[in-house]
Amino acid sequence: RICQHDGSLTANVQGGYRQTPFLGRGDALSRHIVNKFRRPTILQLNIEGLTASKMVVLHHLATQFEALVILLQETHCTSAERLVLPNYQLAGFSLSRKHGLATFVHERLKWILVDQSPPTSEIEWMCVDVDGYNIVNVYKPPPTRLQASDFPVYRHPTLYAGDFNCQHVDWGYDTTTADGECLAGWASSNGLTLLYSPKDAASFHSGRWKTDTNPDLAFASVDSDSRLPDRRVLGKFPRSQHRPSLITSPRLAHPKPSKPVKRWNFRKANWSHYSFLTNKLAKTLPPPDHLNTDQAYQCFCKILSTAAKRSIPRGRRTNHIPCWDAECEELYQRFLSLPEGLDSSRAATALLSRLDRKRKDRWSEAVRNIDFSHSSRLAWNTINNLTGRSRQAPRQCPVSANAIASQLVKNGKYEGASRESTRLVLHELSDLWRATPSHSVNLSGDFSPREFSAALQHLKPGKAPGPDSICPELIIHAGAGLKSWLRGFLSSCLRHLTIPKVWRRALVVAIPKPLKPVEDPKSYRPISLLCVPYKILERLIYARVEPLIDPLLPREQAGFRRGKSTVDQVTLLTQSIEDAFEAKKKAGAVFVDLTAAYDTVWHRGLTCKLLRLVPDKHMVRMIMELVQNRSFTLTTGDSKPSRLRRLRNGVPQGSVLAPLLFNIYTYDLPSITSKKFAYADDLAILHSSGEWKELER
Repeated sequence: RICQHDGSLTANVQGGYRQTPFLGRGDALSRHIVNKFRRPTILQLNIEGLTASKMVVLHHLATQFEALVILLQETHCTSAERLVLPNYQLAGFSLSRKHGLATFVHERLKWILVDQSPPTSEIEWMCVDVDGYNIVNVYKPPPTRLQASDFPVYRHPTLYAGDFNCQHVDWGYDTTTADGECLAGWASSNGLTLLYSPKDAASFHSGRWKTDTNPDLAFASVDSDSRLPDRRVLGKFPRSQHRPSLITSPRLAHPKPSKPVKRWNFRKANWSHYSFLTNKLAKTLPPPDHLNTDQAYQCFCKILSTAAKRSIPRGRRTNHIPCWDAECEELYQRFLSLPEGLDSSRAATALLSRLDRKRKDRWSEAVRNIDFSHSSRLAWNTINNLTGRSRQAPRQCPVSANAIASQLVKNGKYEGASRESTRLVLHELSDLWRATPSHSVNLSGDFSPREFSAALQHLKPGKAPGPDSICPELIIHAGAGLKSWLRGFLSSCLRHLTIPKVWRRALVVAIPKPLKPVEDPKSYRPISLLCVPYKILERLIYARVEPLIDPLLPREQAGFRRGKSTVDQVTLLTQSIEDAFEAKKKAGAVFVDLTAAYDTVWHRGLTCKLLRLVPDKHMVRMIMELVQNRSFTLTTGDSKPSRLRRLRNGVPQGSVLAPLLFNIYTYDLPSITSKKFAYADDLAILHSSGEWKELER
């Protein structure tokens, strides 16, 4: 049969599909994607029994030589759960305690499992189509007799590679056996060319007989318009008498590697030195209430960056292999340099033992760090990775970033809006600005050290930075002098109703909604990455406004409110349904989900409702200053970002104030006789009656 892969499932020839655990992306490999000008680099190895430590060494080898397809023979696996390789998907496999095959394809490539040998066949093979290139993984046990009909024949381009266990003088043996003659005749009759050079090292070294032979072979189809692939035998592999083979195609063009984005390594940061530097450099900052807000904030960001560069390592490993460290690399190089013998065997044992210890330590650390009290999402991600139920491999977004950005801008436009309703709202808004509040509360004073400290406690390390590239850790670990300056700067922003221009920008990441068509720009949820100091200011304002607003919100709204959750709403809804049944009545419910709820918040309507509820007009002006005149660039993660767009309405998802502002915007829903159960933009309306007709009305 034919099993097609689209980036999320791997074919399981034993029946059905299974999901491949996603343990991270390769960095250098992701740019070496096969195209019509280049065939994938293939790594072939008879691994002589697959273990977890051997998989780490195999991953290191594949990363080192940028292999996109891996062909393994003699895996000796009876369960497919052991066939997991980071950055690769299991395209096909056969299970056997004595033999066994496995074919891995890099997660960025598209493949189709074309066919494979039946379970009753002694000779194992499987064919995987990788972007139109047929790659056949082969293993023939030594005592099995070969016949010309044992291998299938596919059209060009095709490559056969594996452990054939056939002797022929054409590939370095002293004699030719019947199996070797059959294999050579089969290849010749089907237009296949042997990839072999006498100058290469032998692919098998017998530890018992101390001989070098070539049971591992590769045959490739060729036509007048293509070149033969290159094949070379690599060095030794721990606990296997076979040597890996690397099969590559001549490059018509050399890809230019992209510049990696450097990241801070906060685990190795010298925070005491960083705090000292920020305190020292804070003395050079302009006053917090400087008239030029943008210039003052740029100086603040420069000081954070300067102190971080002097006390925090920064960089990026282009090829990260879990558990592989400098000591493993040293042991591996020592193993390669030693001749075959007792010392080489001891070096291999030392390398695999080191990897086993590192894997055990990594497992223990991952289990210890599972903490549901801080972040249940991270805890569940860790559990899913440990148990093999991780998320699907990422798919390429079929919609351009500009198309999704255009949809977001369109969401904030109201086509066909009632002019009369708009006129009434504007008239009320004008009256509210002129009116004197019945009770005035000063919410616009300078922020106290206690308020600022409480806001910093809500900062979560590990969050992505905004357009200013300031990470939360850089503010959390800053010195007291710099934190005091930032508190004064935020107070000045509130006092003068002005914020830096960079705070008005957002980096929006479009995340596909579950069970929605990915081809539709409306099927993406925009998450805004905002500047961290901007979110601190929002947190300070939220702490002042929320205690006054929450008692005024309707009781049926449970979204983002203390002591309320979706569990409460579901419980109340089901209890109301049961009460209706007990009263011999019929219950009917209508479930309402607002489309693009946050993006459609009308700023003038929001201002009107803020003036009704917030007893401080200066604070209302500050909140609207944070919300209005915003712009963004959008990215899907695998394409170029969109051009800069400006928003006329809406509140950014990812903002601290956004949930509270949305609750304010929807707090005055019309009163009805039916019961309402709301959580943010999800609303359930329940009505009970003794008659169906009345219920339908």
